[in-house]
Amino acid sequence: MWRLIGGNPRALHAIAIHGIDKWFRAEVLENIHLLYREALDIFGDREALWKEIETAAHNIDEAGSRLLHLMLRRNIVAYVGAATTNI
Repeated sequence: MWRLIGGNPRALHAIAIHGIDKWFRAEVLENIHLLYREALDIFGDREALWKEIETAAHNIDEAGSRLLHLMLRRNIVAYVGAATTNI
């Protein structure tokens, strides 16, 4: 559960109070829905948007910057800087 909520204790509290179904609909599905609407406004074409989403789902590093920015803003993805192993 901790991984699902990204370590957010407020989300854990909301799940305990309202149940996981309500939390999932309110926090996850609504967030994805809003991301889709915003991205559709930017891309203007569903086919182009779905192609971009497919690319991102396959390899997030190949996602276009516009979609990636929206996903970061909505906490769909999190930026993890390139790791170096200069040991």
